[in-house]
Amino acid sequence: MGDFFQAFVKKGKISTFAEYLVDIPAVLPPAVAGIALLMAFGREGIIGKFLSSIGIQISFTVIAVILTQIFISSTYYIKAAYSSFMSVDKTIWEESQLIGVNDFKLMTAIYIPITKRFLITGLISTWARAIGEFGATIIFAGNLEGKTRTMPLAIYTAMQSDLNYALSLSVIMVMCSFIIIYLCRFMIKKDVDRF
Repeated sequence: MGDFFQAFVKKGKISTFAEYLVDIPAVLPPAVAGIALLMAFGREGIIGKFLSSIGIQISFTVIAVILTQIFISSTYYIKAAYSSFMSVDKTIWEESQLIGVNDFKLMTAIYIPITKRFLITGLISTWARAIGEFGATIIFAGNLEGKTRTMPLAIYTAMQSDLNYALSLSVIMVMCSFIIIYLCRFMIKKDVDRF
């Protein structure tokens, strides 16, 4: 972690390749992301073959749901964290180097406390994006009732047989969305009001 602040704070940028890696999940069509995860972690996938040989299956399990949601939504959190760290006054990093503060101490004692509201807001937004994931989840994790069925998959399934149930689930999702938006705005406003 020695070069963390030098790379992110002093220079103010990360390598182009790393930026592409971070952005890919956000721009991939969800179905393509699901197929990519299946080709990587499915029973016949690149990593999945090895995992299968030691008795571990990821595809069509709860782990697949979690992995899909992390893959799809992690971009949002990384970008929120990066932006919040970049908003901290650069002289803090420079002065800490003069007095010999190591990067870990600087991160835990200065950067995280200063940016924690934005980091939490980023986490809430990322979670909101994750729970709404549909396309990649149905391909990589499936739609197994009581096992891998998420709320969007439950709405999709209910639409085929019970419109009222689908509407009820949709209302719950809308209410969750309002709560998430309120929490994010409240935290950002509270942080801005301090200055």
